[in-house]
Amino acid sequence: MSEIINLFEGEKIVINKYGMWDATAMWKKYNKRVNIFFRTQQTKDYLSALKRKYNYSDDELVQVIQGGNNQKEQGTWIHRKVALKLAA
Repeated sequence: MSEIINLFEGEKIVINKYGMWDATAMWKKYNKRVNIFFRTQQTKDYLSALKRKYNYSDDELVQVIQGGNNQKEQGTWIHRKVALKLAA
């Protein structure tokens, strides 16, 4: 997996070769689980709006990877537009 390292409030955040951001790492800084972000109505509405406007699929916006041999690939990966919302 090729990766780009970006800084988010002083923390290194991986952006994978598909341009997906590591949401798990973004929220670790706050000692919170990223699923809290996805449970809010505001986030659900935002994701729905992105799907309508840009015709994105669920997988293009959010990917949850569990298991496998490469721990660097595990976690919740999000589209950059979702990453900006999470960071706000």
